[in-house]
Amino acid sequence: MVIMEIVPSRREVLGLIGAASVAGLAGCSSGQTTSGTVATKTLTIGVPTDDGTVSDVVAAVLTYEPEERLVTGEYPDILSGIFQGHSMAVSEQIHERVSGQYSYVHYDTNIVPEDGSEPANGHVSRSVFNTLSIGGTATVDPYMKAVDEDHSVGFLRVDTTSPLERAPNETTVNSYSWDGRVNDA
Repeated sequence: MVIMEIVPSRREVLGLIGAASVAGLAGCSSGQTTSGTVATKTLTIGVPTDDGTVSDVVAAVLTYEPEERLVTGEYPDILSGIFQGHSMAVSEQIHERVSGQYSYVHYDTNIVPEDGSEPANGHVSRSVFNTLSIGGTATVDPYMKAVDEDHSVGFLRVDTTSPLERAPNETTVNSYSWDGRVNDA
């Protein structure tokens, strides 16, 4: 595993935030069971802003590219210890510390079917997030949950999981300064 320190620019951070917002809304149809590869695991932190709103900041991400069997990811220094080998799991201690400092911590995943049908994206619990193996498989049931009278959020009910069958050819995980990213955004 390669671990490097990379500090992205403000533009890269804003691009990531925008992409995460769109990705969080795409591909989450309610009631359709989906089986496929765990392609992405994302940890998003709700960061209070100066104007009193909360901004979603993608803090950690882990992706799997099946053709080349590559795992890539990044995480901030405040989440040190969440990567083990080519997997990402968040301990209760880390979750409690971060959720105590910020508005919330969300755990999301993306399941991509091998048949090319629509992927399933959504929130999962921390414990389910920890059991999902990047590059492994999962069968999920997407559903929507109302957060207020005008908005709903996509969730995934995970029915079955299995680990990655063959180790990745390469794993590259980069770390960065959380304060540097959040203060620049």
